[in-house]
Amino acid sequence: MNNNSIYLMSSNATKEYIIDILEVLSLPFGTVQHFRYQLKWLDNELKNKLPIKNNNQTNELKKQRVVVCYLYQEKENSEWKWIAVYPVRTGILVEAYKTGDNDEDIAHFYFKVANYIYYTQENFTDIIKRIANEKWGKNYALIGQDLGNNYIAKREDSSSAFHKICNSLNLEHFKSPEGISYFPVYCFIKGLKNKKGETIMPLYDPYTY
Repeated sequence: MNNNSIYLMSSNATKEYIIDILEVLSLPFGTVQHFRYQLKWLDNELKNKLPIKNNNQTNELKKQRVVVCYLYQEKENSEWKWIAVYPVRTGILVEAYKTGDNDEDIAHFYFKVANYIYYTQENFTDIIKRIANEKWGKNYALIGQDLGNNYIAKREDSSSAFHKICNSLNLEHFKSPEGISYFPVYCFIKGLKNKKGETIMPLYDPYTY
């Protein structure tokens, strides 16, 4: 896919989606996270590249960079209006497939969480809007130009980048469509260690939750 990345949006549409982005923020490096969408919310390029589950197709998307974003949207006349997008973290895709080709079928994305996005004074909503182009406001999972390494924190700067993200998120944007406001408690988890003091590296197992 050349210099492209897969952009996966979580949003304020439900409490569960808000929790998803907080999990992505806090999980240790290498932990596998799972996002899923109905196919109607994917852009056509991404939809066509996804293999159907158990169809023995070559999956060219594996190991592709993922950029996980939090989307704040508001409902106007029964339609969603995209207001702000916060890219929070990158990932590496380890598995992706769809259950069929109909709009109601489900696309599954499993990715290992990796480096954080580094916030300074950028307006990431404008940046993502340019990347998404005609897909803006329509596709919650899409293929777009890579964000670029200038916006990605080095691993040793993760703690600093994490705090910058937390301070950049508008708490007013953690509000459900019903008007319920949530006040997240941020937690940066460096990793888990065994009795020998060695860091335990998470492993991806498709047969476990």
